Amino acid sequence: MSTQHGVITLKTISPVFVGSEEELGIKEYYLDNKMSKVYILDGSSFFHLLANKNLEKSYEKFILDSEKKPLREWIFAHREEISTKEILKVCKYSLDISGVDIRKSRIKTFMKDAYGFSYIPGSSLKGAIRTVLLHSMIKSGKLPDTVSSSITQEIFAREARFNRNGF
Repeated sequence: MSTQHGVITLKTISPVFVGSEEELGIKEYYLDNKMSKVYILDGSSFFHLLANKNLEKSYEKFILDSEKKPLREWIFAHREEISTKEILKVCKYSLDISGVDIRKSRIKTFMKDAYGFSYIPGSSLKGAIRTVLLHSMIKSGKLPDTVSSSITQEIFAREARFNRNGF
């Protein structure tokens, strides 16, 4: 069996999320309500900025404080020592949150490769392609009724378990 390599370009027609199960806390991102953006910090760059400004102790105290205060409040309290522009320079990326009530939402991160780029694992692509093909076969009637009803029963059973247990 020979191995072939190539590039595949996929166009998504529905939302795609491949979560890493990592969730960012309110102290781990900078929220700019005016611009409707959330900025995700690069930890290493952010720490270097804090070290250059001698703000490590203050930030450590903020992080260890049990109060659920957002990072934006700490930055505002130190606006004389650190500017918003400086904070934005140490961010990895930003998210547009127009129309999202961030107070009720959680920020979950994507799978990332060794270089910090988001990616979709091959197993997820395989599952998505299999689902599309299966859906197409069911819609076209090319799947035996016994297989189709078996799949439908499994889907309803999973939904019932999810509704009962939350997972």
